[in-house]
Amino acid sequence: MSFNFLDWQLYCGGALLQSAWRMDLDGPQPALASGALPAGRTVSGYVVWEVPAGGDVRIAYAPPQGIDSGFEVVIRPS
Repeated sequence: MSFNFLDWQLYCGGALLQSAWRMDLDGPQPALASGALPAGRTVSGYVVWEVPAGGDVRIAYAPPQGIDSGFEVVIRPS
């Protein structure tokens, strides 16, 4: 299975802010990269966004087409 930091989406106030992601060299390490994950293996890493001070914030995992295991997490409710 492939993995990619671009599979993660950020919503603030209901609007998609995918373009707000950034690989922060001064942020938590390791940064999530991309690649191919062999069966039975796991990967970990961080994806960092800057978000507005107010409003709701949600993060969604939107895997590549053909994989139906996406989900959404409320980080800060409105």
